[in-house]
Amino acid sequence: MNVESALSAVEAGADAIVVSNHGGRVMDHMPGTAEVLPEIASAIAGRIKVLVDGGIREGIDIIKVLALGADAVMIGRPICIA
Repeated sequence: MNVESALSAVEAGADAIVVSNHGGRVMDHMPGTAEVLPEIASAIAGRIKVLVDGGIREGIDIIKVLALGADAVMIGRPICIA
């Protein structure tokens, strides 16, 4: 959820990261993944894949986070609920 952690993953040799607030919707003042994604994706600059999880409810949400810099989107809850 922040550039420092993402860059640490790059330096450690990770193949990808997951930008996720893991249920942050229940925590006061936790940013949404779409809020932090552009800065993280910019800092990563294509060196590793960026996956996003959290707040994805409809197809348009997928389009939005891909446009904000994600390489892939994880959509567990909508599939489980459907």
